[in-house]
Amino acid sequence: MTPVAAVGAHYYSRPGLVFEPLTDAPGIDYAFVRPTGHETARLRAFVQVAMDQVRGVGGPARAVESLWADGGPGT
Repeated sequence: MTPVAAVGAHYYSRPGLVFEPLTDAPGIDYAFVRPTGHETARLRAFVQVAMDQVRGVGGPARAVESLWADGGPGT
């Protein structure tokens, strides 16, 4: 047993695996992760646009909620 982000239920759901929401747990901090030494102007611009979009919907938790509200990406 291990705590995971709720979005894991979408990606890793399978028979015999139960995702139980932790309703009273603190939120999870999100971050972009990349190898050091590979920052470019294009990468900085992408991160800025992504951060602006996330902030625009009310933060990471709201961004994930809005992403899955219509069934998830690609649906």
